[in-house]
Amino acid sequence: MTTNTAVQRSQNLPKRRLESIGECPAKRKSSWGILTSQGSWADRSPLHEAASQGRLLSLKTLLSQGYNVDTLTIDQVTPLHEACLGDHVGCARILLEAGANVNATTIDGVTPLFNACSRGSAACAELLLEYGAKAQWESCLPSPTHEAASRGHSECLEVLISWGIDVDQDLPHLGTPLYVACVSQQIHCIRKLLYAGMSLLK
Repeated sequence: MTTNTAVQRSQNLPKRRLESIGECPAKRKSSWGILTSQGSWADRSPLHEAASQGRLLSLKTLLSQGYNVDTLTIDQVTPLHEACLGDHVGCARILLEAGANVNATTIDGVTPLFNACSRGSAACAELLLEYGAKAQWESCLPSPTHEAASRGHSECLEVLISWGIDVDQDLPHLGTPLYVACVSQQIHCIRKLLYAGMSLLK
């Protein structure tokens, strides 16, 4: 089955409402760790700031001064969420080595791995998985796989596939990763999923 055939078939499927980050209001984005500029949250700690800006020395200094590595904002965003969203692999490694919760979730269930896949940071995704990040959840939490597929981050998708994800995972509110990739016309991701054995019958 060719890539073009897969895209054509997707166009005949019932339309589903995709909950992409770009469609969400600012308040919801903030809980997902998307708004990371200064002033996004009044309760962001210096640790969040250092992680979001990739300042390794500041991060090490703050941790040595006793800052909690899993310090939370009101929306339960951790410094690790920030580091991964910013593609700051060095900061993410420091936080993980200090004991950061690799599967920490925001109030909307977003994990650091989701943020890494949203940003397109394959390096952060690989690091998180090495530290035990859960790639897929049974409940309908934001899916790193679907996020990577919808945004065209094929390198992140390749990392997830190499760690044995279920490429046929079908979420009620999103569909399968292949469906999402087809709707978003992400050809490279479609190819990755087809080569990984994604079913066209889902």
